[in-house]
Amino acid sequence: MLQTSTFKFLKDLKKNNNKPWFDKNRKVYEAAKADFISFIQAVIDQHG
Repeated sequence: MLQTSTFKFLKDLKKNNNKPWFDKNRKVYEAAKADFISFIQAVIDQHG
């Protein structure tokens, strides 16, 4: 299951889809990206 912080990042990104905001939140993006990759890998492992 994806973490709440990943959904929060996506919601915030929708409101602030610009480079200055993204650059300021790059660490949050990296964490959300890692969470998403982990989630997808778990789905693949379960159904692969």
